[in-house]
Amino acid sequence: MIRQLRRKIREVSVKALVILIATTMVFLLLPSMRVEASLPTSDNLTTMDYYLKAQPYVDVPAADSVQTQSMDYYFQGQPFVVNYSTAPSVADISNTDNLFDFGLVGADSSYATGTDNFTVTNNSGFAVNITIGGTDMTSVPPGGTTWTLSDNATVGVNTIGFTAGLDGGSCNVTVKKTAPYNTLITSLADNGTQKWGLTFWTPTAPLTDNTTKSGTITLTATAS
Repeated sequence: MIRQLRRKIREVSVKALVILIATTMVFLLLPSMRVEASLPTSDNLTTMDYYLKAQPYVDVPAADSVQTQSMDYYFQGQPFVVNYSTAPSVADISNTDNLFDFGLVGADSSYATGTDNFTVTNNSGFAVNITIGGTDMTSVPPGGTTWTLSDNATVGVNTIGFTAGLDGGSCNVTVKKTAPYNTLITSLADNGTQKWGLTFWTPTAPLTDNTTKSGTITLTATAS
């Protein structure tokens, strides 16, 4: 009986920490126009921005007097031009709180933050979609057993699961370790906020050490 009691205490003496970070994904909106073998027309030459900066523009007279057939182009190997009128856009999100302590946890159990514990804010200037991913949970200090994050939230010996959900709903979005990651929020408006939460699924028995575990949950935004 004493030996069983000691084993039970050992199994529940595990403290789990989750660190949450919000990241951004940079994407460029640089539409390009390909010029085929034929020469461009006199009507559109003056609107072109040339990719080779040594040839910034072609000075064309009035459309009714120019003869494009007689023009000599200095760069014969310039296959395309780029329109730079659209500036690069960067998604920008922030998240609070950035740390959650699940406290002491036992084997083969679930622990929830509540679906209104965290708040993500969109600061991008445009609507975004947000995906969620995670990492394994490692010992703090290092040296203990690593808890591997399952890509389908199925737990096992030293294997954990995380699911996420939005305020007012259930935690039914699996937090994966490997890409592609699942979408947590769709079309969050500029300056919009969304509360969300996590459910943590612990490994099956036995728990092999009693060290604190720490892992990271990452939110990534792209334009919707």
